[in-house]
Amino acid sequence: GVLGGDTVTLGGTPAGVYNSKDVATAVSVSFSGLTLAGASAANYSLAMPAPVAATITPKTLTVSGLTVAASKVYDGTTAAVVTNTGVLAGIIGPDVVAIGGTAVGLYNSKDVVSAQTVSFAGLMLGGADARNYALAAPSPVAATITKAALTVTANADARFVGQTDAIGFNGASYAGFVAGETDVTAGLGGSLTITRSNAATGAAGTYAGVLTPGGLTSPNYAMNFVAGDYTIVPAGQLLVKVANASTAYGAAPTYTISSVEYLTPSGSTLTSLTVGSSSGSTYTYNDSFGGSVTFTLGATGTLTPGGALPVGNYALTGSGLSQTGGNFAGTPTFVGNQAVTPKLLTSSATKRYDGTDLLAAADLSLSGILTGDTVTAAGAGRFVLTGAGAGRDYTLGGISLQGAEAGNYFIDTLNPATNGVITTKTLTVTALAAAKTYDGLAFVGGNGVRFV
Repeated sequence: GVLGGDTVTLGGTPAGVYNSKDVATAVSVSFSGLTLAGASAANYSLAMPAPVAATITPKTLTVSGLTVAASKVYDGTTAAVVTNTGVLAGIIGPDVVAIGGTAVGLYNSKDVVSAQTVSFAGLMLGGADARNYALAAPSPVAATITKAALTVTANADARFVGQTDAIGFNGASYAGFVAGETDVTAGLGGSLTITRSNAATGAAGTYAGVLTPGGLTSPNYAMNFVAGDYTIVPAGQLLVKVANASTAYGAAPTYTISSVEYLTPSGSTLTSLTVGSSSGSTYTYNDSFGGSVTFTLGATGTLTPGGALPVGNYALTGSGLSQTGGNFAGTPTFVGNQAVTPKLLTSSATKRYDGTDLLAAADLSLSGILTGDTVTAAGAGRFVLTGAGAGRDYTLGGISLQGAEAGNYFIDTLNPATNGVITTKTLTVTALAAAKTYDGLAFVGGNGVRFV
């Protein structure tokens, strides 16, 4: 637009200014600072360039100082307890930004041999200026998992005087499995062996701690073998053998009596009794020679607030004992073990869409806890997909159970659940303020919008 022969040049220092400093509302840049110079500059005026579209992206902040314990005992989950919430770095000047959310730690593996690092999730930014920043994923830290203690106890066993020992005796019971694992699912190595240290002894009597278990190994458990008792029953005394029972915590046990027998006083004949009647766990057995015995079978122990025997192993005994006839006498010997195993809890999960796969423990509901028991969830799981919808798969590998009765329960930390729900996030659209000089015409255009 400079006329021929005129001398006009562009001077000054150009400056661009966003319409807003904030990420959510910055949509354009206007210009200033330009001037006209040269011999003919006074004959011209400069129109500033029109604003151009431009945005501001969030500034990335880092968090440091997140820590976990150097190791934990194997619990079948990837959960790690965070011991320090960390410090933010990179905040500009007077901006108000703070760490929000709850930090959760997740091991790279649940297993002792492969657990090496813990990564972090669950943190978010809070404060008046939080929307202008993004939080970088914290760096993983080194941590390991040590073996959990597993006690293998030889179950008490018995035979009559003059008989030979049974191969394998009465098996073994286990205490210390975690996350619902069993001797079948925990990946134990080797084979269970049980030997009797006083194998040459054949006289009637009860011998404490002579059944010695062994032969098992484990990558995640430190084995502790405990010897069991062995009884050689004399003639003229009852031996009641009950199949070893296993029930989930809180469930009513079912018993199967294998045999009720006695050796005649002469020691020459083994007599088996047959069941005459039963009601619940109370049984009456007869020998067809005028002898009978009545007893109530069960295990005893201190009940939990939920009204059930806690997880563990219990020797089965007979109470309310009544014997008639003279074919047998003395206190019967009962052989059998009742194992109470952890109860599987079911879960449901609902969270609001946040763009991540994180499933916080607060968004998880547990069902199946006995009334009176105290059990809560801690840590974090993962959704398979991040988008809103029902029927979303999720995993609970980073969730652990806490509370006074937590040891009586477990959740499935291996297989995905399919009942997750991610609800939609509500967005509020607000038009940014705009103005124009009156010209008698309807307003057209705008200054953009903000999503909250």
